[in-house]
Amino acid sequence: AIIAVLLIALFNLFQTPQTRGATTDIPYSQFLQDVASGRVKSVTIAGARVFGNYTDNANGFQTYSPGDPSLVSRLQDKNVTITAKPETDGSNSLFGYLISWLPMILILGVWI
Repeated sequence: AIIAVLLIALFNLFQTPQTRGATTDIPYSQFLQDVASGRVKSVTIAGARVFGNYTDNANGFQTYSPGDPSLVSRLQDKNVTITAKPETDGSNSLFGYLISWLPMILILGVWI
């Protein structure tokens, strides 16, 4: 039971804010229209993925940026809060953490 609680806590700890809340996949063209109309409050750019929130506090959104060199300037022109993060390769997924912690979990399981 303790191990199950620890695994659930570990899973929740490594969930990103974008995956915790409900987000909607939108086309990049819709994202640009929302930026132009002033509906976008903030964005987080992680590699080619763009996660964001609307000004009306509706559910968040996510889209894929096709390497648009003018994206940051468009966002700045509309006073959108921009956060940049490095692109993740998936190595920090729950599966990756379980694999790295599996020997310790097995030792604790045998010991208890």
